[in-house]
Amino acid sequence: MKQKEKVIILLSTYNAERYLREQLDSLLAQTCQPDEILIRDDGSKDGTIEILEEYSKKAENVTYYMGENLGAKDSFLDLVKHAKDRDFAFCGFCDQDDYWKPEKIERAVKMLQQAGEGPVLYCGKTQLVDADLNPLPEQIHRRVRPSFYNALVENVVTGCTTLLNRSMYDLLLSYMPRYCIMHDWWMYLVASCLGKVVYDETPYILYRQHGDNVMGLESQYHMEMKNRMAKFKSRKSNISMQAEELVRLLEKNNIEHPKQGELEECLKTARLLAHYKESMKSRLILAFGHKVFRQRRMDDVIFRVLFLMGMR
Repeated sequence: MKQKEKVIILLSTYNAERYLREQLDSLLAQTCQPDEILIRDDGSKDGTIEILEEYSKKAENVTYYMGENLGAKDSFLDLVKHAKDRDFAFCGFCDQDDYWKPEKIERAVKMLQQAGEGPVLYCGKTQLVDADLNPLPEQIHRRVRPSFYNALVENVVTGCTTLLNRSMYDLLLSYMPRYCIMHDWWMYLVASCLGKVVYDETPYILYRQHGDNVMGLESQYHMEMKNRMAKFKSRKSNISMQAEELVRLLEKNNIEHPKQGELEECLKTARLLAHYKESMKSRLILAFGHKVFRQRRMDDVIFRVLFLMGMR
Protein backbone atom coordinates (compact mmCIF):
# COMPACT_ATOMS: atom_id res chain seq x y z
CA MET A 1 0.00 0.00 0.00
CA LYS A 2 1.28 3.48 -0.85
CA GLN A 3 2.35 5.59 2.11
CA LYS A 4 0.01 8.46 1.22
CA GLU A 5 -3.14 6.29 1.15
CA LYS A 6 -4.36 6.85 4.69
CA VAL A 7 -6.86 4.68 6.54
CA ILE A 8 -9.36 5.85 9.14
CA ILE A 9 -11.35 3.45 11.32
CA LEU A 10 -14.67 4.52 12.85
CA LEU A 11 -15.62 2.88 16.16
CA SER A 12 -18.76 3.45 18.25
CA THR A 13 -18.67 2.43 21.92
CA TYR A 14 -21.38 1.93 24.53
CA ASN A 15 -20.64 0.35 27.91
CA ALA A 16 -17.72 -1.39 26.25
CA GLU A 17 -15.28 -1.89 29.13
CA ARG A 18 -15.39 -5.70 29.06
CA TYR A 19 -13.87 -6.23 25.60
CA LEU A 20 -12.72 -2.81 24.41
CA ARG A 21 -9.03 -3.19 25.30
CA GLU A 22 -8.78 -6.43 23.28
CA GLN A 23 -10.39 -4.79 20.27
CA LEU A 24 -8.18 -1.70 20.41
CA ASP A 25 -5.09 -3.87 20.84
CA SER A 26 -6.05 -5.82 17.71
CA LEU A 27 -6.40 -2.55 15.77
CA LEU A 28 -3.02 -1.33 16.97
CA ALA A 29 -1.45 -4.67 15.93
CA GLN A 30 -2.54 -4.40 12.28
CA THR A 31 0.11 -4.98 9.62
CA CYS A 32 -1.39 -1.94 7.87
CA GLN A 33 -1.74 0.55 10.70
CA PRO A 34 -4.76 2.89 10.58
CA ASP A 35 -3.69 6.52 10.52
CA GLU A 36 -6.59 7.36 12.82
CA ILE A 37 -8.98 5.38 14.97
CA LEU A 38 -11.86 7.80 15.51
CA ILE A 39 -14.16 6.75 18.34
CA ARG A 40 -17.56 8.10 19.35
CA ASP A 41 -18.85 7.10 22.78
CA ASP A 42 -22.62 6.71 22.76
CA GLY A 43 -23.27 7.73 26.38
CA SER A 44 -21.50 4.94 28.30
CA LYS A 45 -22.18 4.53 32.02
CA ASP A 46 -19.29 2.18 32.84
CA GLY A 47 -15.51 2.56 32.58
CA THR A 48 -15.40 2.97 28.80
CA ILE A 49 -14.32 6.63 28.87
CA GLU A 50 -11.39 5.83 31.14
CA ILE A 51 -10.21 3.19 28.66
CA LEU A 52 -10.58 5.59 25.73
CA GLU A 53 -8.60 8.23 27.61
CA GLU A 54 -5.90 5.67 28.40
CA TYR A 55 -5.50 4.60 24.76
CA SER A 56 -5.69 8.12 23.37
CA LYS A 57 -2.69 9.02 25.55
CA LYS A 58 -0.56 6.01 24.66
CA ALA A 59 -1.43 5.78 20.94
CA GLU A 60 -1.19 8.88 18.74
CA ASN A 61 -3.69 7.54 16.21
CA VAL A 62 -6.52 7.05 18.75
CA THR A 63 -8.94 9.96 19.18
CA TYR A 64 -12.42 10.04 20.65
CA TYR A 65 -15.37 12.28 21.36
CA MET A 66 -18.47 11.84 23.51
CA GLY A 67 -22.10 12.13 22.53
CA GLU A 68 -25.61 11.47 23.74
CA ASN A 69 -27.04 7.98 23.46
CA LEU A 70 -28.30 7.52 19.90
CA GLY A 71 -28.03 3.75 19.43
CA ALA A 72 -25.55 1.93 17.21
CA LYS A 73 -27.05 2.95 13.86
CA ASP A 74 -27.17 6.71 14.45
CA SER A 75 -23.90 6.72 16.38
CA PHE A 76 -22.10 5.28 13.34
CA LEU A 77 -23.84 7.70 10.98
CA ASP A 78 -22.69 10.55 13.23
CA LEU A 79 -19.14 9.21 12.96
CA VAL A 80 -19.43 9.24 9.16
CA LYS A 81 -20.37 12.93 9.23
CA HIS A 82 -17.72 13.71 11.84
CA ALA A 83 -14.94 12.29 9.64
CA LYS A 84 -15.73 14.34 6.52
CA ASP A 85 -12.88 16.82 6.92
CA ARG A 86 -10.26 14.13 7.62
CA ASP A 87 -7.61 13.24 5.06
CA PHE A 88 -7.92 9.55 4.17
CA ALA A 89 -8.20 7.20 1.22
CA PHE A 90 -10.05 4.37 3.00
CA CYS A 91 -12.67 4.39 5.77
CA GLY A 92 -13.51 1.32 7.88
CA PHE A 93 -16.07 0.49 10.55
CA CYS A 94 -15.36 -1.35 13.79
CA ASP A 95 -17.46 -2.83 16.61
CA GLN A 96 -16.36 -2.60 20.22
CA ASP A 97 -16.27 -6.28 21.16
CA ASP A 98 -14.65 -8.19 18.28
CA TYR A 99 -11.02 -8.98 17.48
CA TRP A 100 -9.33 -8.25 14.16
CA LYS A 101 -6.76 -10.58 12.67
CA PRO A 102 -3.49 -8.69 11.96
CA GLU A 103 -3.96 -8.71 8.16
CA LYS A 104 -7.56 -7.47 8.19
CA ILE A 105 -6.96 -3.90 6.99
CA GLU A 106 -4.14 -4.86 4.61
CA ARG A 107 -6.36 -7.46 2.93
CA ALA A 108 -9.29 -5.04 2.58
CA VAL A 109 -7.14 -2.27 1.11
CA LYS A 110 -5.60 -4.66 -1.39
CA MET A 111 -9.02 -5.89 -2.58
CA LEU A 112 -10.31 -2.33 -2.90
CA GLN A 113 -7.28 -1.35 -4.97
CA GLN A 114 -7.78 -4.36 -7.22
CA ALA A 115 -11.46 -3.42 -7.70
CA GLY A 116 -10.49 -0.37 -9.74
CA GLU A 117 -11.90 3.15 -9.93
CA GLY A 118 -15.24 4.43 -8.67
CA PRO A 119 -17.12 3.87 -5.41
CA VAL A 120 -16.31 0.46 -3.90
CA LEU A 121 -17.36 -1.17 -0.64
CA TYR A 122 -15.36 -4.10 0.76
CA CYS A 123 -17.01 -6.47 3.23
CA GLY A 124 -16.57 -10.09 4.18
CA LYS A 125 -17.33 -13.18 6.13
CA THR A 126 -16.77 -13.32 9.90
CA GLN A 127 -15.41 -16.11 12.06
CA LEU A 128 -17.81 -16.83 14.91
CA VAL A 129 -16.22 -17.12 18.35
CA ASP A 130 -17.45 -17.27 21.93
CA ALA A 131 -16.85 -14.60 24.58
CA ASP A 132 -13.30 -15.87 25.09
CA LEU A 133 -12.48 -15.89 21.34
CA ASN A 134 -12.75 -19.68 21.03
CA PRO A 135 -14.02 -20.71 17.56
CA LEU A 136 -17.66 -21.81 17.34
CA PRO A 137 -18.88 -24.48 14.91
CA GLU A 138 -20.72 -22.85 12.03
CA GLN A 139 -23.54 -24.96 10.67
CA ILE A 140 -25.01 -22.33 8.35
CA HIS A 141 -23.13 -22.14 5.05
CA ARG A 142 -23.90 -19.82 2.15
CA ARG A 143 -21.99 -18.30 -0.72
CA VAL A 144 -22.83 -14.62 -0.89
CA ARG A 145 -23.88 -12.98 -4.18
CA PRO A 146 -23.90 -9.20 -3.62
CA SER A 147 -26.58 -7.46 -5.69
CA PHE A 148 -28.80 -4.41 -5.47
CA TYR A 149 -31.83 -6.68 -5.85
CA ASN A 150 -30.66 -8.61 -2.80
CA ALA A 151 -29.86 -5.41 -0.86
CA LEU A 152 -33.48 -4.28 -1.17
CA VAL A 153 -34.64 -7.16 1.05
CA GLU A 154 -31.56 -8.50 2.86
CA ASN A 155 -28.32 -7.24 4.37
CA VAL A 156 -25.18 -9.31 3.77
CA VAL A 157 -22.80 -6.53 4.83
CA THR A 158 -21.60 -6.97 8.40
CA GLY A 159 -20.57 -3.45 9.36
CA CYS A 160 -17.44 -4.41 11.31
CA THR A 161 -15.94 -6.04 8.19
CA THR A 162 -16.49 -3.00 5.99
CA LEU A 163 -13.91 -0.74 4.34
CA LEU A 164 -14.86 1.98 1.84
CA ASN A 165 -12.63 3.75 -0.64
CA ARG A 166 -12.84 7.54 -0.52
CA SER A 167 -15.16 7.69 -3.50
CA MET A 168 -17.61 5.38 -1.75
CA TYR A 169 -17.34 7.31 1.50
CA ASP A 170 -18.12 10.59 -0.28
CA LEU A 171 -21.10 8.94 -1.97
CA LEU A 172 -22.38 7.69 1.38
CA LEU A 173 -21.98 11.16 2.85
CA SER A 174 -24.17 12.61 0.10
CA TYR A 175 -26.79 9.89 0.69
CA MET A 176 -27.27 10.22 4.45
CA PRO A 177 -30.75 8.81 5.17
CA ARG A 178 -33.62 10.11 7.25
CA TYR A 179 -34.57 6.48 7.77
CA CYS A 180 -32.71 3.21 7.41
CA ILE A 181 -32.88 -0.14 9.18
CA MET A 182 -29.16 -0.27 10.01
CA HIS A 183 -26.15 1.76 8.83
CA ASP A 184 -24.44 -1.26 7.24
CA TRP A 185 -27.59 -2.28 5.36
CA TRP A 186 -27.87 1.28 4.05
CA MET A 187 -24.25 1.19 2.87
CA TYR A 188 -24.99 -2.05 1.03
CA LEU A 189 -27.99 -0.47 -0.73
CA VAL A 190 -26.11 2.64 -1.84
CA ALA A 191 -22.95 0.78 -2.88
CA SER A 192 -24.77 -1.92 -4.85
CA CYS A 193 -26.93 0.69 -6.59
CA LEU A 194 -24.33 3.35 -7.43
CA GLY A 195 -20.99 1.60 -6.98
CA LYS A 196 -19.55 -1.85 -6.45
CA VAL A 197 -19.54 -4.38 -3.58
CA VAL A 198 -16.56 -6.69 -3.08
CA TYR A 199 -17.23 -9.66 -0.78
CA ASP A 200 -14.37 -11.57 0.86
CA GLU A 201 -15.13 -15.23 1.61
CA THR A 202 -12.08 -15.47 3.92
CA PRO A 203 -12.84 -14.19 7.46
CA TYR A 204 -10.47 -11.68 9.03
CA ILE A 205 -12.60 -10.80 12.06
CA LEU A 206 -13.29 -12.87 15.17
CA TYR A 207 -16.98 -12.05 15.73
CA ARG A 208 -17.95 -12.55 19.36
CA GLN A 209 -21.26 -14.18 20.22
CA HIS A 210 -22.35 -13.24 23.73
CA GLY A 211 -25.38 -12.01 25.63
CA ASP A 212 -24.49 -8.33 25.31
CA ASN A 213 -24.38 -8.19 21.50
CA VAL A 214 -26.50 -5.46 19.93
CA MET A 215 -26.49 -7.47 16.71
CA GLY A 216 -25.17 -10.95 16.16
CA LEU A 217 -25.08 -14.08 14.04
CA GLU A 218 -26.50 -17.52 14.85
CA SER A 219 -24.46 -20.63 14.19
CA GLN A 220 -27.22 -23.15 14.96
CA TYR A 221 -29.80 -23.64 12.20
CA HIS A 222 -32.92 -23.96 14.39
CA MET A 223 -32.04 -20.90 16.45
CA GLU A 224 -31.30 -18.92 13.31
CA MET A 225 -34.64 -19.81 11.72
CA LYS A 226 -36.53 -18.98 14.93
CA ASN A 227 -34.90 -15.54 15.10
CA ARG A 228 -35.37 -14.94 11.38
CA MET A 229 -39.09 -15.63 11.56
CA ALA A 230 -39.43 -13.20 14.46
CA LYS A 231 -37.55 -10.53 12.50
CA PHE A 232 -39.56 -11.15 9.34
CA LYS A 233 -42.80 -10.47 11.24
CA SER A 234 -41.44 -7.41 13.00
CA ARG A 235 -42.53 -3.95 11.89
CA LYS A 236 -39.28 -2.43 13.20
CA SER A 237 -37.32 -3.42 10.10
CA ASN A 238 -39.44 -1.76 7.44
CA ILE A 239 -37.84 -2.57 4.09
CA SER A 240 -40.48 -0.65 2.14
CA MET A 241 -39.72 2.53 4.12
CA GLN A 242 -36.00 2.02 3.51
CA ALA A 243 -36.61 1.58 -0.23
CA GLU A 244 -38.77 4.70 -0.24
CA GLU A 245 -35.94 6.69 1.36
CA LEU A 246 -33.49 5.46 -1.28
CA VAL A 247 -35.90 6.49 -4.05
CA ARG A 248 -36.26 9.94 -2.48
CA LEU A 249 -32.51 10.50 -2.40
CA LEU A 250 -31.93 9.13 -5.90
CA GLU A 251 -34.58 11.45 -7.30
CA LYS A 252 -33.31 14.39 -5.26
CA ASN A 253 -29.69 13.97 -6.35
CA ASN A 254 -30.65 13.14 -9.95
CA ILE A 255 -27.30 11.44 -10.42
CA GLU A 256 -25.94 10.56 -13.86
CA HIS A 257 -24.63 7.00 -13.84
CA PRO A 258 -22.19 5.39 -16.32
CA LYS A 259 -24.76 2.63 -16.78
CA GLN A 260 -27.88 4.78 -16.77
CA GLY A 261 -30.14 1.99 -17.99
CA GLU A 262 -29.17 -0.24 -15.06
CA LEU A 263 -29.75 2.63 -12.63
CA GLU A 264 -33.23 3.20 -14.06
CA GLU A 265 -34.03 -0.49 -13.53
CA CYS A 266 -32.80 -0.27 -9.93
CA LEU A 267 -34.95 2.81 -9.35
CA LYS A 268 -37.97 1.14 -10.91
CA THR A 269 -37.68 -1.89 -8.62
CA ALA A 270 -37.05 0.29 -5.54
CA ARG A 271 -40.23 2.27 -6.32
CA LEU A 272 -42.13 -1.01 -6.68
CA LEU A 273 -40.95 -2.17 -3.25
CA ALA A 274 -41.57 1.21 -1.63
CA HIS A 275 -45.27 1.16 -2.53
CA TYR A 276 -46.01 -2.54 -3.11
CA LYS A 277 -48.62 -2.76 -0.33
CA GLU A 278 -50.87 -0.43 -2.30
CA SER A 279 -51.17 -2.75 -5.30
CA MET A 280 -51.87 -6.46 -5.72
CA LYS A 281 -50.07 -6.29 -9.06
CA SER A 282 -46.92 -5.09 -7.32
CA ARG A 283 -47.22 -7.87 -4.75
CA LEU A 284 -47.49 -10.46 -7.48
CA ILE A 285 -44.44 -9.08 -9.29
CA LEU A 286 -42.33 -9.21 -6.11
CA ALA A 287 -43.68 -12.60 -5.06
CA PHE A 288 -43.24 -14.37 -8.42
CA GLY A 289 -40.59 -12.28 -10.17
CA HIS A 290 -36.93 -13.22 -10.33
CA LYS A 291 -35.14 -9.92 -9.67
CA VAL A 292 -35.51 -9.39 -5.91
CA PHE A 293 -34.02 -12.25 -3.93
CA ARG A 294 -32.59 -13.38 -0.60
CA GLN A 295 -29.39 -15.41 -0.42
CA ARG A 296 -30.82 -18.61 1.05
CA ARG A 297 -33.61 -20.55 -0.64
CA MET A 298 -35.79 -20.92 2.47
CA ASP A 299 -35.53 -17.21 3.31
CA ASP A 300 -36.39 -16.36 -0.28
CA VAL A 301 -39.55 -18.51 -0.20
CA ILE A 302 -40.69 -17.01 3.12
CA PHE A 303 -40.19 -13.46 1.88
CA ARG A 304 -42.10 -14.08 -1.32
CA VAL A 305 -45.06 -15.33 0.69
CA LEU A 306 -44.85 -12.26 2.94
CA PHE A 307 -44.76 -10.00 -0.13
CA LEU A 308 -47.90 -11.68 -1.44
CA MET A 309 -49.62 -11.10 1.90
CA GLY A 310 -48.40 -7.50 2.13
CA MET A 311 -46.65 -8.14 5.43
CA ARG A 312 -43.19 -6.64 4.64
